[in-house]
Amino acid sequence: MQGGATDVRTPPVVTRSTRPAAPEVFGAPGARSDLAIGLLAGVLSAWAAVAAGGLTTRWLVYFVAAAVLGAAVILSTDRERFLSALFLLSLQVGAAYRIGYGKAGTDGIAIPVCFVTASLLIAWWGVTGELSRKGGVRWFGSLGVPIVLMFAMSFLSLLFTKERFAGIAMIVNDLELYAMFWIAINLVRSDSDLDRVVRLLLVSLAMQSIVYYLESALARTFTPEGDIIPLSPSIPRPGGTVATNPAGFASYVIPLIVVALARFSIEKPGRRAWLGIVAAMGTVAVGLTFTRAAWGGLAMALAIFFAVGSRRRMVSRHVVVSAFVAVALAGAIFGPGMYRRHVEETSFDTAGQTRWGLILIAFRVIAAHPVVGVGAGAYGQVYKQYIPYWLPDQWMFTVHNEYVLRAAETGLLGGAALVLLILLGLRQAWRLTAAPGFATRTTALGWGSGLLYLAWQMLWVPWRGFEYNALFWLFLGLMEAAALFPAVPGRRARASSAQP
Repeated sequence: MQGGATDVRTPPVVTRSTRPAAPEVFGAPGARSDLAIGLLAGVLSAWAAVAAGGLTTRWLVYFVAAAVLGAAVILSTDRERFLSALFLLSLQVGAAYRIGYGKAGTDGIAIPVCFVTASLLIAWWGVTGELSRKGGVRWFGSLGVPIVLMFAMSFLSLLFTKERFAGIAMIVNDLELYAMFWIAINLVRSDSDLDRVVRLLLVSLAMQSIVYYLESALARTFTPEGDIIPLSPSIPRPGGTVATNPAGFASYVIPLIVVALARFSIEKPGRRAWLGIVAAMGTVAVGLTFTRAAWGGLAMALAIFFAVGSRRRMVSRHVVVSAFVAVALAGAIFGPGMYRRHVEETSFDTAGQTRWGLILIAFRVIAAHPVVGVGAGAYGQVYKQYIPYWLPDQWMFTVHNEYVLRAAETGLLGGAALVLLILLGLRQAWRLTAAPGFATRTTALGWGSGLLYLAWQMLWVPWRGFEYNALFWLFLGLMEAAALFPAVPGRRARASSAQP
C-alpha cells in the first residue's frame, strides 16, 4: 500500500500462449521432418546392407527396426523409460545373431535381441551417469555367493576342456544372462518402479498367449528369425516366439501366470478384470502345450501359491475356488488331447526310462570329471564317449536334467551353485511376501511359486533357451532390488551390493 492507494493484484489471465505445453513424446514438432529423413535413410541403408551382405530379406526387418529404434531413442524425451520398456518387451523375441554358427558342433556365440536392447539401456546409464544419481551401482545383492561360484566354476572348466569354443560360447551366454539380473537390480528403486516392470511383463504374457493360439491353430512354430517349423497336425505343440518347444514356452509364461494371479487376488475390484483375463489366457496356452511336466508344475505352483497366499491373508477362498474350477475345466477340455499324446506318441513310462538312461550317461561323465567337469557348454560334444555298452537302444541326446548337466559340465560345485541360487532366490521371495508395497508382495508371492515350478522343470529338460533363462535372471534381480526398498521386513544392509 502506498499513498493510501490500495494495491489490488489481479491474477494473470491464462491464455492459450501461457498454458504449460503438453510434453512431447518425441521432441518438438520441428523434429518430425528430421524423423522422416532419418527413417528413410535407415530403410535405404537396410536395403544396402542386405544386398551387400548377401543376407536373406528377412533380415531387412531387423535393420529397419534398428533404424526406427535409433530415431525413437534420439527423439524421446524420457529415454530411460523408453529403453527399459523396449528391453522388457523384447525378452519374448527369440532371435539372435550368431558368431561362428556350426563351429565345433555348437550354435556359435549368440547375441540375442533382448541383450542388444539391454545393452542400449546399459550404455544410456553409462553415458548419463544416471545410476550414480540414483544411489550407486548394485551388483549381486544376497545372491553373490552362488553367482560368483557359478562363474568361477565355468571359467575353471574352460582351462581344462578341449572344447574351448563351446566353453567361450557358454560363458558369453552366462554373462548375457547376468546382464538381465544386473539391469533388474539397478532399474527398480521403488515399489512403483517394480509395478511398471511387472505390468509390461504381463503384456508380454498376453502377447505370447495369442501367438500360441495362432501357432497351435496353424500347426506351425514361427520364429522371429523367419523360420517356419511344421508340427504334428493332430497334436501341435509350438513354442511361441520364446522357444521352439512347448517346455520352453511354459517356462516363460507360468511364472507370469502366477504373478498375474497374485495381483488379481488383492487388486481393487475395478482393476481385476484384465488380470483375470491375462491369467486365464496364459493357463489356456499352457493347456495347449500338452506337456506333462508343465501341467504338473503349474498345479504344484498353484498349490504353493494358495498355501502361502492364504497364510499371508493375500488369497481369499473365493479366489481359490475360482482358480480350482478354472483348472478343472481346463483339465476336462485338454485331457483327451493329453491322453491321445500318451497313447500315440510317448507314454509316461517310456519318457521316464529314456530320461533315466540319459542321466546314467551323465553320471558317468560326472564320475570321470567331478571337480571341473568336461567344460561349460561342452557336454553335447563329449557325452557319447561315456555311453555304457549296456545301453545299446538308448535315445541319444543331451541329458534332460539341468542340475545334472551343469554338474557334468562345470563340476559338482557348479551344480551345487545352481541349487544354492534357487534356494536363496526362494528364501528372498518368501521373505518379501510380507513387504508393505503392493507390487513387491504380489510379485514375490507369484515369483516364489513360479520359481518352484522352474526348479521342477529343470529336472526334466536341458534348460538352456535364452529367453526363459533371461526371465529367470530378471526376476531374481527384481527381488533383490525389492529387498533394498525402504521399510522391507527383515531387510539387512548389504554394503557390497551398492558399491559403485
